[in-house]
Amino acid sequence: VHYYRRDGEAPSFGLHVWEDVANETDWHAPLPSAVTPGKGGDWATYEVILAPDARKLSFIVHRGDESDSRVESLDVDSLGPGRAVYVVSGNARVFTTEPEISSLPTGDVNLAKARAHWIASDLVAVPFAVTSDDGVRVELVASADAGLHVGDNGVWSVHEHSETRYVTLERVAAGWSYSPSTQRAGDKYPHVRDAGYAVMRIPDDVPDDARAWMLKCQLAVTAHDADGRLRDATSVQSHGALDDVFGGYEGELGCVVDGGGAGARMSLWAPNARRVTLLLHRGPRGGDDVRVEMREGERDGVWRASVGAEWAGGDSYYRYEIETYHPWGEGAPDGGLGSIVTSVVTDPYSRSLGADGERTHVCDVNAPELKPPGWDGLRKPKPPGGGDAFEPTDMAIYELHVRDFSTLDESTPAHLRGKYAAFTCEGTAPVRHLENLAKAGLTHVHLLPSYDFGSVPERVENQANVDHGWLASLPSNSDEQQAAIGSIANDDAFNWGYDPVHYGVPEGSYATDPDGGARIVEYRAMVAGLAKMGLRTVCDVVYNHTLSAGPHDGRSVLDKCVPGYYHRRNLDGFYENSTCCNNTASENSMMERLIVDDLVHWAVDYKIDGFRFDLMGHIMLRTILRARDALAALTVERDGVDGRSIYLYGEGWDYAEVERNRVGKNASQLNLAGTGVGSFNDRLREGIMGGSPFGDPRVQGVLTGLYFAPNGFIDQGTADNQRNRVMEDCEKVIAAMAGNLKEYRFVNRKGFSTPGKDAAWVGSNVGYAAEPRETVNYVSAHDNETLFDGIMLRSAPDVPLAVRCRLNRIAVAVVAFSQGVPFFHAGDEILRSKSLDRDSYNSGDWFNRLDYTGETHNFGIGLPGRDKNGDRYGYIGHLLGDLSLRPGRDEIARSDAHMRECLAIRRSSPLFRLRTAADVDRRVTFYNVGPEQEPGVIAMMVRDAPKGHPEQLCDRFQKVLVCVNVTGHAVTVKDEQLGLDIYGCSLETHPLQGMVCPDEYLASATCVGGAPTVPPHSVVVFVERR
Repeated sequence: VHYYRRDGEAPSFGLHVWEDVANETDWHAPLPSAVTPGKGGDWATYEVILAPDARKLSFIVHRGDESDSRVESLDVDSLGPGRAVYVVSGNARVFTTEPEISSLPTGDVNLAKARAHWIASDLVAVPFAVTSDDGVRVELVASADAGLHVGDNGVWSVHEHSETRYVTLERVAAGWSYSPSTQRAGDKYPHVRDAGYAVMRIPDDVPDDARAWMLKCQLAVTAHDADGRLRDATSVQSHGALDDVFGGYEGELGCVVDGGGAGARMSLWAPNARRVTLLLHRGPRGGDDVRVEMREGERDGVWRASVGAEWAGGDSYYRYEIETYHPWGEGAPDGGLGSIVTSVVTDPYSRSLGADGERTHVCDVNAPELKPPGWDGLRKPKPPGGGDAFEPTDMAIYELHVRDFSTLDESTPAHLRGKYAAFTCEGTAPVRHLENLAKAGLTHVHLLPSYDFGSVPERVENQANVDHGWLASLPSNSDEQQAAIGSIANDDAFNWGYDPVHYGVPEGSYATDPDGGARIVEYRAMVAGLAKMGLRTVCDVVYNHTLSAGPHDGRSVLDKCVPGYYHRRNLDGFYENSTCCNNTASENSMMERLIVDDLVHWAVDYKIDGFRFDLMGHIMLRTILRARDALAALTVERDGVDGRSIYLYGEGWDYAEVERNRVGKNASQLNLAGTGVGSFNDRLREGIMGGSPFGDPRVQGVLTGLYFAPNGFIDQGTADNQRNRVMEDCEKVIAAMAGNLKEYRFVNRKGFSTPGKDAAWVGSNVGYAAEPRETVNYVSAHDNETLFDGIMLRSAPDVPLAVRCRLNRIAVAVVAFSQGVPFFHAGDEILRSKSLDRDSYNSGDWFNRLDYTGETHNFGIGLPGRDKNGDRYGYIGHLLGDLSLRPGRDEIARSDAHMRECLAIRRSSPLFRLRTAADVDRRVTFYNVGPEQEPGVIAMMVRDAPKGHPEQLCDRFQKVLVCVNVTGHAVTVKDEQLGLDIYGCSLETHPLQGMVCPDEYLASATCVGGAPTVPPHSVVVFVERR
């Protein structure tokens, strides 16, 4: 393989090879080059040893992470006896003989990449230099029938009679600062501006209808030098222009059934489609279709059709057939990109579906037959803080998977297990469990994805199963369980569901009938059932990606309607996949509109009380704020719901292409301060548990034995180093207990007053919130190991099971007693285990079991899935083989009672639920701080104003003192300031402590002489009664 670069740097690049080669290379150890002189200069030459009978070769030329020429599945037999290929940087062609360098384009000629960006109706950003005196001619090329390729010193269509237009672009000398239009485009797509793209302008004499026509074509940009020779060529991304021309549409979309069933209207936004046909069906599958040609609106990009009363409900279904250019279309000429394709797709604004989302159901979600009894008059539980609107800090959230809730519960009717309807079954063990938590103080159930996802078969007859009786007979550390589950994992009924297909429709596998309206009625009944238990409902929403894309996959929806628009593409035009797959682009107007419309739909039509955003940092902040405002504007009188009580929170992680606002200001933790939108506080999880989800799971933290009970599994430094890390991690916990406010000040381990944003170390951004409602405190969630499993992995071998269970309870208490919004993973309260599975998204019912009866426990039910956990088998096998580490019914019951006790204590006083940063600043103080502190002990005081004072919050308590002791010995907190602050006060343990969950350790919890004594491995709440 010979490689050439005009800058002479070719020898510094290596060659990564795979497919039919003797030895595939590691990315970090590519094949080195030798220098071979050529006619136009030196070439880097790599010798690739092929496997016997090799047919295909793939390779990438790269220098570190800088990739250049990429060739996949090259036909080795086509190379002839010389077995040599020549690739030139910036040229997509693969030559079998040395090319004449002087005859090749001097720039980057590669239509397989879409590096140019049509960013506004009149602006095109190009990735190459264009100056006033270089004589370069830049053209926008549009081909109605696609087929563009490089040939004869230009870009042409291979289709002989295709209409192809060439528009000479004008250079914008002032660049991105030229006009408000260029400035807006640069602000909307900062990664394009910051990459140094030149701005070109479409001449005024190109009319609007011509631009609209071009947006339906395959597009390319070319640059010819002053001598007329092709210098650069690339394909074009057009989402910016689509937005500018068509993205302001605010009218009707989806299916609207006329009043009284007189007919129905279908509307689809597809501005770059050439033709759209409505396909009508009788029934959810099978049968012939009835075709209705749709008409495109004048200037809105919307295709419309109307149907009569015979298609306005009942067993009527529909799809769209769309003819459009798609960059993934097959049949492109060599070096080209995409083709004209015909795709069949469901409605992105679907509100009801047939099984597996194969067809959109014609339905009016407000029809009486789709509402359970009492639905219109449903009223949600009142907030514990009083009033009508629910303040987020009054919430206590419980994250639950719909199927986990009941699927293995024998008290639930067999045909309703794992279904929405299980939440309506009075007297079952799962329902009683939630009722008890709600009575104690739980307020919201957060449901893992319950929209239509594509990772499980929805029809029961298509769902694979494995015999749980046989699985239970296997050894507790066998790998046979995971092998059996893995063999059916993609065909069984279980998945977390982070694989969205239709955002606006309930998932069909949780309904008793996945065809038609049953899923709507049963979902609403579930919401009503939760309300009857005293609980509000939160939906997990996944707008950051779609399960599929492309023109043909049955689970691809958005990308068939407007190819390349709804998904975020990198500078080369490839779809970003840092969220796992097919990242969406909320920076584009109609993707943003889809998100906002969908949230309002769920809030109004299903009375949802909150939304948790998966990978929220990949969504633009503007989108989240627009959604916040739209939801907050909902009223009971007009919409049937009080939007003031709807809470938004999510994963504000800042990474990959969105990091540091690269593609626009995103909804990351640091950017959310002051918005009232919450984000998960991973700093508390890391401080309490130790390490991170991406490191060794045996790294210990404050709770799990660092310094006090080192596990010896890994090197964690000297005792002094561990002691310092404990104090550092305690600062993360302190910040969290104060609502993780960035400006809240406390004394750090070095004795300095420090704001939360500098906790642990200066510039740490541990504290990032502006108000307590913006912090969601947690120590475990569906991702990664359960709380119990995390403790088991980190605990020293000689730590007894009883102590490990106490550590579980400490973690729950810290979350419950911290300022902010507490969040618990379903099963935290019953010592839930997934047999040490780090990622159980596809691990079946077996590993994800929730047993609310306390009769069984999932620790030691087999090694977890090899795919996600195989690298840990060497050290988790012996743990799972030791059944003395499996908790019994008494320990489970004690932990369950403890959770209810913590919830009740939190609910007992608004001092645990301060609403503003100003209140936290005034009322919250930490003791046992500074360099002389007792490591592993945290003491937090929350003061109220005197009785009758305008700022009095609590009628019962004047002061609350929360003391956390993670050490294995009793500690008396001797702090001079604490002694002064409680001088003359009579502090006693909270009246509920030990009443719900009796604990013999509490007998030694006292507060005498201004010095509280805290038992080992305990959290004690002292109060001063009024």
